[in-house]
Amino acid sequence: MTIQTVMSVAPCWRRPQCAEELDGRVIEKYLLRKAFSNPRDPYLPDDILWSPKEQFDDGVGYNWTDGLKAHSEKHVTDEEMCSAPKIFPYNTPITKEGFFYRRIFAGHFRSKLASQAVQLWLPKWVSGLDPSGRQSQLHAKAFKK
Repeated sequence: MTIQTVMSVAPCWRRPQCAEELDGRVIEKYLLRKAFSNPRDPYLPDDILWSPKEQFDDGVGYNWTDGLKAHSEKHVTDEEMCSAPKIFPYNTPITKEGFFYRRIFAGHFRSKLASQAVQLWLPKWVSGLDPSGRQSQLHAKAFKK
């Protein structure tokens, strides 16, 4: 499928659509998913075909993501968090999970310039400190029945 083919589809069909298959919940890329929906000879299992889009960290599985957060809580002390601005003055980690990853990064890239080459990323839709897509209201709506 080329970009020309996709762009030839009316814009209203390229937008997220209500899916009968999901009890009327809105899903992205509905037309493409519907094209691969074949109950008699499925290309993909329905739980994959109709699953909502996920950010990378959420896409690996919530247990994995939650496990990494719990692991970070155990391996980064409150004292380390208090000294985070001194240890990491540039893009100081604001969560234990962030501190955990930053410590790993600093172990591999010792130059101070390395940390300055990476920008802090918090999406605009996040109101707290967790960049996970699960913190988005859109994510919660996608899973409501």
